[in-house]
Amino acid sequence: MDKITLAALKKLYRYDNSDYDVVRGVSLYRINSLNLEERNTAGKTMNWSGSHMMK
Repeated sequence: MDKITLAALKKLYRYDNSDYDVVRGVSLYRINSLNLEERNTAGKTMNWSGSHMMK
C-alpha cells in the first residue's frame, strides 16, 4: 500500500470521524472527511464501490 492511500485511510478511520450504529453493532465512517482525490485513491486501492461509501 502506498503512502498516499495509507494517509487517506488513517484520516478516514479516526474515532472522531465515526458514528456507532447500535442496531447493526458497527461503526460507520463519514467518507466526506476525505477530499475527492483521497476518495478515488483509497477506493481504487481498496476496491470500494460507490454503494459501500457513506456520503
